[in-house]
Amino acid sequence: MSNTDDHLRNHGFILTSLGWVLSPAYDLNPSIDKDGLALNIDTDNNALDYDLAKSVGVFFRLTKEQMDSIITEVKAVVSTWKNEADKIGITKREQSIMAKAFNIL
Repeated sequence: MSNTDDHLRNHGFILTSLGWVLSPAYDLNPSIDKDGLALNIDTDNNALDYDLAKSVGVFFRLTKEQMDSIITEVKAVVSTWKNEADKIGITKREQSIMAKAFNIL
């Protein structure tokens, strides 16, 4: 999902009994006219790319299995966006306009 509001204050951590962990995603603003993120994933790249995201997962103490699980969970949740849009009364026309922002494949 494109998100152009991914500034540093929109990234959080939670202190658990096992240490700090990434917080769930929040304050996402889908954008239909952007192809990347506002912040880079690594030192040079802001692309919406799962492999790129996984390449920095070790910096967040994530195992390959945890990274794969997070990606699976995010894809599952984002794939329901049209149902959520229907529930809150967003028209099919508006959904069609926003569809590009929710491309997760």
